[in-house]
Amino acid sequence: STYIVSSGVTSSGITLSAGDLMEVSGTAIGTIDGGEVEVFAGGVASATTVGSGGVLLAGTGTEIGTVVKSAGLEQIGGSGTDIDTVVSSGGVQWLYASATASSTTLSGGTQILGGVTSSIPFGIQATSGGTAIGDVVDSGGQEYVGTSATASGTVVHSGGTQQIGGSTTWSYYYGLSAGSSATMSTNLSGGVASNAVVIGGGIEIVASGGTTIGTSAYGEEEVVGGGVASATTVESGGVIITGSSTESGTVVMSGGLAQIGSASIDIDTVVSSGGVQWAYEG
Repeated sequence: STYIVSSGVTSSGITLSAGDLMEVSGTAIGTIDGGEVEVFAGGVASATTVGSGGVLLAGTGTEIGTVVKSAGLEQIGGSGTDIDTVVSSGGVQWLYASATASSTTLSGGTQILGGVTSSIPFGIQATSGGTAIGDVVDSGGQEYVGTSATASGTVVHSGGTQQIGGSTTWSYYYGLSAGSSATMSTNLSGGVASNAVVIGGGIEIVASGGTTIGTSAYGEEEVVGGGVASATTVESGGVIITGSSTESGTVVMSGGLAQIGSASIDIDTVVSSGGVQWAYEG
């Protein structure tokens, strides 16, 4: 079935099954999405629940208070706007182009920002860009920051991961074909994360082509394979580990550790009283 929510019209509580389509130019509230919802210019999707196999798409519209369940996908491109989404374990939020997501909570789920993505049957998709502001990455959650994308003010809790640069694979679900999915491979080189806070037990990975600026590490920041970490503050109990990469302007506070391994470059580190910098080969 196809549902049309025209400009000036409000729908409430519609349930979509696999193969169903909803096109939103007005306001859709409380949709249960097991098919596909497309939000167009001027359209608003509020309190949507994206279930298994469901897809919520916004190119120019706005999505507020979305919940993405396992095997669900929220895809935001163009100039789409997203506010207060919760992504559960097995769910995915994918942003690119000029899309912006604010205050996303990754409650075991995954967020992909930008990157060059390839798969069968879709081929190469150079989906660079995308901006995330104020994300929270809870235990099991994963935020991936790729080509021309930025993430600012992310808080990574114990058991959560933020990765900038490198690559990843993930599952794409598309709701107009019941049970259909594809494995996507995304090159994340060129991503930037600023002002992240990594809580004890959380991990920030800065891999090939990735850059971080101003991380506060109470947990662990790993800089590997050509990544660059700038102006990290390593707090008590925190550690920055650098291997074959570069860190600059690091400040190691009392109880913090900067560990610099083989083939790494360290520039302008400040080690406060009670802090430790450990450099070694091998």
